[in-house]
Amino acid sequence: MSNLKFNNSRKNQTHRLPFVGKKQGKIGLSLWNVPPTGGYDGGCETGKALALIFIKHLREHSRSPGGILQHIALDMFGVETLGIDDTRTGQAVGFFSEIEKCLAEMAPYMTGLDAIDPQVLLKHANRGLKQNDIGVEVNHA
Repeated sequence: MSNLKFNNSRKNQTHRLPFVGKKQGKIGLSLWNVPPTGGYDGGCETGKALALIFIKHLREHSRSPGGILQHIALDMFGVETLGIDDTRTGQAVGFFSEIEKCLAEMAPYMTGLDAIDPQVLLKHANRGLKQNDIGVEVNHA
């Protein structure tokens, strides 16, 4: 298993996020391309670190037109297109796009984020991916 990394060579700032990337079977980029490893505790650690990276991204680059949090959530749960359950998908899109709008408005005032090194957050995210179900780090090599 390879570690998540920032994709700094991409033009689009959003596409530079470590959880954005190619996913087998998906056309275009997935906005949640994170290996399903680490068990519950590791998943929590990975999710928290990646959430802070996303909020720092909002603070530094503002919100993309239309937002992306709803697309992250849909990719996270494997919803590829409308039609699987249009009502639930619509609810998720509305819910997460509104949350992102609020986060983007608050992000400029979240000055505590400035002291957090994105590379340290990435290290925490990758450490979570390497845990097993009881929170012990394992080697997936």
